[in-house]
Amino acid sequence: QALLQRFRPRFMLPPGHAGMIDFYGDYIAYGKLYAADGSILADAVTLALLNHHRTDPEVVFVHEPPAQRDDNATVYARVDREEMIIGETKQELTFLTYHTVFRHSGLPAGVAGWRAGLLALVADLDDWHQLDHYTAATLVLDARFNPLALMLQQHNYTRTYLIGAEVILDGQRPVIDVALRSNELYPHHPTRTQRRAVRFLTPESMRYLLGAGPPPRISGDDITEGGADAEYTLAFLTPQDAFYSFAGFLGERRRLPGRDGPPGADFNTWP
Repeated sequence: QALLQRFRPRFMLPPGHAGMIDFYGDYIAYGKLYAADGSILADAVTLALLNHHRTDPEVVFVHEPPAQRDDNATVYARVDREEMIIGETKQELTFLTYHTVFRHSGLPAGVAGWRAGLLALVADLDDWHQLDHYTAATLVLDARFNPLALMLQQHNYTRTYLIGAEVILDGQRPVIDVALRSNELYPHHPTRTQRRAVRFLTPESMRYLLGAGPPPRISGDDITEGGADAEYTLAFLTPQDAFYSFAGFLGERRRLPGRDGPPGADFNTWP
């Protein structure tokens, strides 16, 4: 925990952003838990109850935002260690992962014009799906605890940036921008910046991300405008906690593809 506190990132919010919340205190505390048949399992959900149902892929939690919101920005942090071969040397690397949490996720702000107008007829562009905790920043440290790289979770993939070449450090703390509407994370840039983004990695989309090809037919870039430094509290959960391992839906199920609530933060595909 001391190591996580020492390297805790600075998250820069764009103007007008709703900010981060606490997963259990601001989100799970307001809503109901449903079984596969639509019956209510609980209308007052707690950490213990959510964990009791965490292995059931059919359970759905539906968030009901309170009339008065008192968001307590909380970032959930954990440590993982792994031995890797770098060059010809085996090194033990330390991975410090920080999960930010948002009440909902919107479409990338680069989706605009007539496309945004059409989508707005059938859905809320700012509330595309409930809960966004797939917004993780992982700082990679070498055996002497020197920062090597920053891994950022963006949409349905993870991208790695090198310290010194692509990432600004405040002392030893990485500075990270939160994107407008979508909440995706990017290395900080002092001005409003358009960031190439895709839905999934394919040969076509990878060429676009690397600047070697046109954008995919269905795409929308993210936009960052890091302004306000988000204040938050670090919290620590076991790796088995439902926050990471919940196999069901942590948000309302909706008709359009991609609008269902996500499973636990550790899943990189459907459980």
